[in-house]
Amino acid sequence: MAPLIALFGALGADTSDNSLTEFLVGKIIPGCLHHRFIMKIAESFQYLFKKIQQKSLHIAHNMEVI
Repeated sequence: MAPLIALFGALGADTSDNSLTEFLVGKIIPGCLHHRFIMKIAESFQYLFKKIQQKSLHIAHNMEVI
């Protein structure tokens, strides 16, 4: 437990019990949730761009046929 407390102390947390809990709840956990949210947005954009690319290739192929 001591290395973990030292790590949080290095990250700027007051390592007393209440402050450490506040640091975890206020900084670390929301950061993880924020990262997960950003990754979901990135995945959505990646999916969207993939669909646009597929549609563009389909349209280009149809134009070649005509």
